[in-house]
Amino acid sequence: MFVSLGVTLVVSLGCGRTDQEKAAAKASLLKEIGVSAPPVPPDPQLPSLPKIVKDDATEAWVDVAKLPPEHWEIQYKGNEPVGYTHRSVKMIELGQEEGLQLQAKSQTHFKSGNQLIEQEVEISTIERANGEVRKLDGLVKVGTLSRRFEGNIKDGYLILISDTARSSSPDVRIPWTDRDRGPFAIEQSLQRLPMQEEEKRTLRYFDPIMGEFIDVELQAFDYFDTPTLDGTKERLLEIQITSRTLDGESRSQIWVDEQGRGHKSYAPPIDLLSFRCNESTARYIKNKTALADLSLRPVSVSGRKIGEFVTGSITYEVVTTDEKGELDLSSRTNQIVSPEGNERRREVTVYPSSLLEDLSGIDQEPAPEANTLSESPLINSKHPEIRQLALSLLQQAELTQQSSVTERAIAFQRGIASRVKETPFDRVVSEGHVTLRRGEGDCFDQAVLLAATCRADGISSRIAIGLLLKPADIRSKMILHAWVEYHDGARWVPIDSTLAEAETFVGADRIKWREDAWDTRNPYASILSLAEVLGKLNVKVLRSSR
Repeated sequence: MFVSLGVTLVVSLGCGRTDQEKAAAKASLLKEIGVSAPPVPPDPQLPSLPKIVKDDATEAWVDVAKLPPEHWEIQYKGNEPVGYTHRSVKMIELGQEEGLQLQAKSQTHFKSGNQLIEQEVEISTIERANGEVRKLDGLVKVGTLSRRFEGNIKDGYLILISDTARSSSPDVRIPWTDRDRGPFAIEQSLQRLPMQEEEKRTLRYFDPIMGEFIDVELQAFDYFDTPTLDGTKERLLEIQITSRTLDGESRSQIWVDEQGRGHKSYAPPIDLLSFRCNESTARYIKNKTALADLSLRPVSVSGRKIGEFVTGSITYEVVTTDEKGELDLSSRTNQIVSPEGNERRREVTVYPSSLLEDLSGIDQEPAPEANTLSESPLINSKHPEIRQLALSLLQQAELTQQSSVTERAIAFQRGIASRVKETPFDRVVSEGHVTLRRGEGDCFDQAVLLAATCRADGISSRIAIGLLLKPADIRSKMILHAWVEYHDGARWVPIDSTLAEAETFVGADRIKWREDAWDTRNPYASILSLAEVLGKLNVKVLRSSR
């Protein structure tokens, strides 16, 4: 019996077959005679098929007790940062159960040829814990064009309402099934059931921007040491995303960790690379990018003519043409803002630093805060080159640590004025030692260097941002400007290294918008507070004293 079986097997298997084919034939014969067959070994010559893992969309996609409140991403085109994305998730009451509100906001600014393209997208959804959408709404702005949309799921349909700035579109009824998900479906799926190497997954979601369903195929490859935003490498799973619509298909990549959280993505059709980051980094890039895109037009000045030199005070009228705008000017150090019933108009009286001792009506400030003396990522007062600069300038002025604060601060102002050439504002603020090495810098660069030098010598200092008057015979103007305020032990005093080396006092030729310690890496938020409204300001000189 066993010989016959053996002969039969040899005849059946024959010659020239692979081990895989022989094992399969043997297993078939053994099954026919009721004998258990050993498992069929894999064929190393054949490619393995992706694992098909079912993502049960009826289960919660995230543990609501461990919700990440926020997720930030920085977007790049080439080597240039062009925008950011901010996502948030929070718990809400949804009838008799707990629900989720998901929100995403994205701002992108980039140039295509000579054209500046500005895009803003906001999306919000109300969902059950498993990602079942109940409601969605949002806004899309491209340049001056905008569109709002709102949708509700009811009786198996998405009822979508869309409004533009010019007209309203009729309601659209789109069939909606239990397998259909909202715009956050990919992230939800990856976190509900993190993908494994070589796994393949499909899902379907509604894109409110395009106004249609997207059929998506996720193909996981392997874990790789992947470069991240800070230049380090992290072990991440690479996933290819194939998106199919009626117009065709497109591909993109995403890199996720073992928990399914995205850390990096790339969209080849638009050459957009995104990195996960923290909030401060995202805001830094966002503000820096926004400042780079502004025109920064000078503010025209009307009213009384002002000569090159004014030794007394100047009273300005500041008006914003923005009907929704408010003027929140600083009333500290050397200027007084008169209260007005109209929040769009203010009278500002500015005094030169030489008259501070006789000044009253300025907002009283407490002692300087610690952040006006400590080192920051930008005002790097502990840098060896900054410390050496402070020592050498004191020696040059024949001063010591026992000299008065004002004498030392003026020595720093004069020394930097003689060492650093002023340049036009290039919209990038450099660290103090960088400006010192270059030997040139705009008013913001010089203010950072001067503040860092003061702090290196134990003098509290902060940055003032405002408008600087440029007198002219025909039409005077005011430009964006920065200077320093140091604390002399009794009060804050303005000082400016962009003045001529011989000038030691700051005049009334400027209006301060705000003051800031710049104790973070991001100086652009405070600059933008003024830069964004320059084109909406009108200034008039009401009176001056000599």
